[in-house]
Amino acid sequence: MLKQITSIILASLVVLLLSKYLTVGLTWIQALHNWLYEITKVIFSDGTIGVLLRKLVALLIIPLVCVGIPAGLYYVIYRKSMPYFTEAVWVVWIILATAMLLK
Repeated sequence: MLKQITSIILASLVVLLLSKYLTVGLTWIQALHNWLYEITKVIFSDGTIGVLLRKLVALLIIPLVCVGIPAGLYYVIYRKSMPYFTEAVWVVWIILATAMLLK
């Protein structure tokens, strides 16, 4: 229990100290999401289903690519799959979804 409390205090401290840099990072992620959303206009229609599919594709591709690149490098170096790949994808997806909701 003490270890978890210490971890959350340290994580909160890091977020507070690096808030300007984290804001820039979230802005870049939102810009990438908007760019992917615009790019997929060529593929999907402007109807309700098309807009939903564009949002879905943009929300799914970014976490897979952001975690897939380090996972690919890990595989090239160690010749085995990266541990915690799925968990890392979920973390990036939660960050992206939160940034989209707060936009």
